[in-house]
Amino acid sequence: MDPPEWQVACQEPCKGVRHPREAQCLEFPRVLDSPRRMWGNPPLVEVTPWVNIKTFLSSFEQIADACLWPQEAWVGRLLPALSSDVKQALNRLEAKDREDYGKVKAAILREDAMRMEAQRQHFRQFRYQEVEHPQRVCSQLRELCHRWLRPERHTKEQILELLVLEQFLSILPHDLQTWVREGGPDSCAQAVTLVENFLMRHHKAETWKWQVRLNLLPLSL
Repeated sequence: MDPPEWQVACQEPCKGVRHPREAQCLEFPRVLDSPRRMWGNPPLVEVTPWVNIKTFLSSFEQIADACLWPQEAWVGRLLPALSSDVKQALNRLEAKDREDYGKVKAAILREDAMRMEAQRQHFRQFRYQEVEHPQRVCSQLRELCHRWLRPERHTKEQILELLVLEQFLSILPHDLQTWVREGGPDSCAQAVTLVENFLMRHHKAETWKWQVRLNLLPLSL
């Protein structure tokens, strides 16, 4: 039986390469199907080391470096691992940006953050209907919570971090909360950094306004 297309594509650039990660270059095609399961958004996602998209992309970059792939070819080699939903998100990029791995990676992470935020909102906004059976309502809540917190990809500490992060964001002023959420933080430390940056920019803007006002004041005799 002929080897899979991905196996051939990976082996060719690695021929003659002596690198500690050379074995990973040959193993990487075997794990590319895992993101398909993740992005397929089933009620329960199969547990694999590749479920975390940031970990997956980081591993992809390490393998690409080990295989000596030119960076302009990274997007083409990554595309077969992406779901149709993610590919549609990438189609919203400018044509030239779809060939830029850095911009493609940012778009993938943004899509993942938006999906997670949507799952959080589904869980928080779910309402009990009197005509529904309480047991069914509880079951639906459990499923929605599972989709949001993803215990198959997060440790207990990471889940705790997500809950604290949600509460931290919820108590911020509306305009600041919106700005921070757009930054897509997945930890309290990242959220705090975004808040500090916002406050610093706001402080600089206010200082600049006062300087302009002082400069416009007439000179006293």
